[in-house]
Amino acid sequence: MQAKWIFRVALSSSMAVMLSACVGPTQLEGQWRNPQCSECFPAKSALVVVATPNVVARRLLEDELAKQLRQHQVQAVVSYLYFSTPTSNTADNHSQEVLALAKQLHLDNILTTQVMKVTQPQVYSAPAPVWGWNNFPGYYQGLWAPTYDFPAIVYVAPEIYAQTTLYNVPHQKFSWMGSTQTTPVGYSMAALAQQMAGLLVGEMATQNVIGPQQADSLALSAP
Repeated sequence: MQAKWIFRVALSSSMAVMLSACVGPTQLEGQWRNPQCSECFPAKSALVVVATPNVVARRLLEDELAKQLRQHQVQAVVSYLYFSTPTSNTADNHSQEVLALAKQLHLDNILTTQVMKVTQPQVYSAPAPVWGWNNFPGYYQGLWAPTYDFPAIVYVAPEIYAQTTLYNVPHQKFSWMGSTQTTPVGYSMAALAQQMAGLLVGEMATQNVIGPQQADSLALSAP
């Protein structure tokens, strides 16, 4: 029985790895570009804020977002150098603390990433198939049935849903928003931050929210 359970888990895990290898851990669910804020584009400067109590995750993602924004000619400054971990309320309302810091640093935008929901992982057994090894009497039934005739163990990985907003300080408008879904299983925090930042910054560049990547940055990032 123990060997059978281990086999099932190993099979499910290997299939999960195969499926996750096809796509990145973070996927863009949707994005919105403000059609009434054409004067906001392209963004030239931004204060980067990640609203999470996880200090390491905040710093890694703020660093990666700022790094990749600079490759698109955006003067990007990380917020963790200036104030403690921002709360969801701070991110939602662009509190006086955040606005004051952006104005003090002469930054025209606030780029905020906020976690909206985290689902719980689940493990359950899928229903057994209608047919089984009992349909094949004799040799197969006696030898293989004890090993392979079982319902599959299905693991549903946790999902992190986040929202990223670009707020234009002089015009007091949200100029761009994007929602993402992340499956963190099997990835380090650094890898998650790098891929998520690349996805968000790349989409902003595609939508002309920020400028194109500089030629020297393209040369540096080439394999």
